Amino acid sequence: SVSHHTKRKTLLVLAVSMVGFYAFFLFYNNFNNSSQEKIAGFNIPFKFIEYPDNDKIVPYTQFLNETGQDPKEYLLDLFSKYDIVVLCENLHSEDTQWDFIFDVVQDRRFIENVGNVFTEYGSVGEQAKVDSFMRKTIDNDTLLAKETATLTNFMANNFYLFMQKLYRLNQTLPDSLKIQEHFSDILNDNYLFDSYYDSLNKRQQYNPNRPYRDSLMAQIVIDWYHATKKKCLVVTNYRHAFVVNKTAQEKDKRAYRRYRDNEAQYIYNIFPQNTANVMLYGMGVKNVNVSALIQNGKWSRAFKNNHYLPVGFDFKDSPFGKDCFDRFPSFGRTQPFLYEDIFTGFIFYKPEQGWTHSTPYYRKYGAEEEYKWAVSNHLIDSVKGKMLINNYSNQGGLMANTERFPLYINSYHFMDLVIWGIWAVFIAIIVLIKSIILFVRRNR
Repeated sequence: SVSHHTKRKTLLVLAVSMVGFYAFFLFYNNFNNSSQEKIAGFNIPFKFIEYPDNDKIVPYTQFLNETGQDPKEYLLDLFSKYDIVVLCENLHSEDTQWDFIFDVVQDRRFIENVGNVFTEYGSVGEQAKVDSFMRKTIDNDTLLAKETATLTNFMANNFYLFMQKLYRLNQTLPDSLKIQEHFSDILNDNYLFDSYYDSLNKRQQYNPNRPYRDSLMAQIVIDWYHATKKKCLVVTNYRHAFVVNKTAQEKDKRAYRRYRDNEAQYIYNIFPQNTANVMLYGMGVKNVNVSALIQNGKWSRAFKNNHYLPVGFDFKDSPFGKDCFDRFPSFGRTQPFLYEDIFTGFIFYKPEQGWTHSTPYYRKYGAEEEYKWAVSNHLIDSVKGKMLINNYSNQGGLMANTERFPLYINSYHFMDLVIWGIWAVFIAIIVLIKSIILFVRRNR
């Protein structure tokens, strides 16, 4: 019949459209990306052509050629002007940033003049465990790796290795100069959280303090600084480190509401003259939960033109600082803040191609030790606990650099997506109209 013939034609058009759409992006992706990691034929990360080396890049490249410091020197110099320096991580799981952080921490100037590190990693309730760990005598690397695994359920290998390196560093220092590691999260990262009787011991989704997480993390630093007046480095991730400075707060009070509940914002509002925040180079987030290159790859291109040399600088009086702040999704709204409104400074330490992700070792050992402790204190359902232990392994190490499968979209070439998107909508409308017509005909 005519209706069946029309339906077959419609389905054929739809199938050809879908195959064409897939084939085009498969070719486009593979042509522009040499990654060996693949999903459904696509090289991952899904990366479009890099930002072109055009006139827009010139001011950024010139600035990098003429200005900026070694990133470690830049960060250490900030402590001559500020007591509290908040460092905004790249993706939590990225390894190499913690190599940089340890390079700062082991510097003699940091040891003698700062000596304190607060981290989002680790529950404040486990602080006694950390202090005990740092006082122990651990004879070899294997025992150290196992002991480190008992501190917390590390989500990534970077902080796990940092803690081991910090332990070794402290063993070389007199008590008066040992680095103090302060856990500051209010959420517990237990290995066996689903098997505890008391829901308050369970992970974040059960924690009644979760809505106040940032203010409570900030209060730990605030109370400590009030009591000691010492300098500290605060390492935290993404929005926790965002600060709208006083001038920008007045510029747009309504937009500021989105930022006022961030950990670093609370700290800054109490100690505005004593607090700086620095952004490590990382990914931005667009209008959906998709990682994307900052400024659509413009910054990345400038760093490439500068031979990817590590650099640190203040955002103020730099072309980078004048760019619209796009590390936070605007959901279609105009973003009133610039990078210099949100961060004091910036550090480029390594391009995205050099980032790595890995998993910690001895997680099963850590889970078994937690189980023994929880059973001895009658806190755990032993059957569930034993089942959860089997979810862990003592193996760890490097994974592909695709753990979170970031989608790098260069909007300089975004029209390709727009055109194909419009065409897909057009086809969908045709199919819908055809379906309605067929439905009406059948029901006459």
